[in-house]
Amino acid sequence: MVELQRDQLSESSTQLAELLEESQSQKEILEIRNQEMESLQSTKDLMISAVNHDLRNPLNPILNYSQADYPKFTEKERLAMIHDRAKMMFALINDIMDVYRADKMQLQPQTASLHRAVTEAIITISEAKNDLPEIINTIPENAQAVFEYKYIERVLENLLSNAIKYSESQANGGKIEFYTEIITDDTTKKYHRIAIKDNGMGISKEKFEEIFLPFSNPNAKNIGAAKSVGIGLTFCKTIVEAHGSQILIESEVGKGTTFAFDLEMVEENTAKNSENQHQGELLLTDSEKVYLQDFVPQLAVFQEELFNADVRKILKNIEDKGSESVKRWKQVLEQSIDEMDEEGFKDLLELIN
Repeated sequence: MVELQRDQLSESSTQLAELLEESQSQKEILEIRNQEMESLQSTKDLMISAVNHDLRNPLNPILNYSQADYPKFTEKERLAMIHDRAKMMFALINDIMDVYRADKMQLQPQTASLHRAVTEAIITISEAKNDLPEIINTIPENAQAVFEYKYIERVLENLLSNAIKYSESQANGGKIEFYTEIITDDTTKKYHRIAIKDNGMGISKEKFEEIFLPFSNPNAKNIGAAKSVGIGLTFCKTIVEAHGSQILIESEVGKGTTFAFDLEMVEENTAKNSENQHQGELLLTDSEKVYLQDFVPQLAVFQEELFNADVRKILKNIEDKGSESVKRWKQVLEQSIDEMDEEGFKDLLELIN
């Protein structure tokens, strides 16, 4: 009898221990889920703050310049500035969406000019900012690489905007320089290492990884006085890695920062052949032009507002029907929309008339 009671007590103790263990396990799972929910809420709050702040930056001048009686500028000047700020907002929205769908991104890299990409990035950012540092482009005009132009240009714009943010004006000695070096990997393949160097505030080494986190707040990291909480550097990291490279950082607090990344180099002769090949692909046949002409009136409506979503809806209705030339024409037209290149857009429509 005593042995039976002992066995029952032992069995009850075992069951109780199992229940306690299960209870502890459930408690740990609950704590983990609570932490995950808190983390998601924190990310959500930062995202809302980022979008709120970074959209307000260009939106405020749009609201001012769009006033009919705004006294400081002519109507033409005001419209130009409104257009520039709208492009900034459009770029921010694109950055957010591209980071969000990074795992689904399909690049179409082609031979393109690094000098041109940097030049256009400088023009875009310079038009939207005042009291700039001295900005120098020393990248050779014949420097060619393989990359998706619309994305790498935005990377350059974001890196430049970030450098300006933490640099003094030219009057106070601020200086930013774009340059490139040719490097060779273990297989003797050559790359252009594109770098942007500033003499601004600098970043401490323990912050190198943090600055690429999405919706992070630079103020919380003590790396500068700017108040942007966006995803510019996150976007840069995403795009550069999608090109098979990585962003390199050299920095010293109080002395400046250099960001750099590598793109596959194209020799000058190869670049010319590639350029000629692309031009040849756009030599459409008469039947292809007849097919595309049906879409011209619809596309022409949007020449002055290339960011209108209806443009892309029309492009989706254009089938390449196995034609490499039509496929290429669509790709170049989409690139002109992404770059808001109104002249290029118009030229492509005239090509099929």
